Amino acid sequence: MSRPVASIIADAYAHDADALLRYILQRVEHPQDAEDLLQDVFVRVLELQADYEERGFPLSTLLYRIAHGRTIDWQRRQTHRRTVRIPDVADGQPPVGERMLTEPDLADALARLSPRQRAVLAWRFTEGATITETAARLGLTPPVVKALQHRALVRLRVVLQREAGEAD
Repeated sequence: MSRPVASIIADAYAHDADALLRYILQRVEHPQDAEDLLQDVFVRVLELQADYEERGFPLSTLLYRIAHGRTIDWQRRQTHRRTVRIPDVADGQPPVGERMLTEPDLADALARLSPRQRAVLAWRFTEGATITETAARLGLTPPVVKALQHRALVRLRVVLQREAGEAD
């Protein structure tokens, strides 16, 4: 009589999770991303449990295949998405020599942009749309989207630096 699949998966987690995490960490930069991918691997195994049949090879083989595939998918998504990790700030204080950007500061700076520049920034950075997707959604060409984005970011930098200078 074979063991229940849930028991096999639980044993695999207890035995292989640390090694899988190390495997994923070698391929991604941040531990939080590796932990998320590890969870994705075991979620996928749970999704597949109804179809799982023991075929003479260890479950860890399947786990590594899924981990490899999920990591590759994640890496491909990251090449299309630029993210900035914001460091934790102890006690709510900005690092020495830096000023904390508040939501009203950003809202005021964004209000100084044209409506098209704001729309481009919203699609690109809030929604994560590509240049081509943004162009299609706004009825623009990709070069126009690139120019609007560039001008908007330059304008934001100037406005925020000027405000930072006034605050000091």
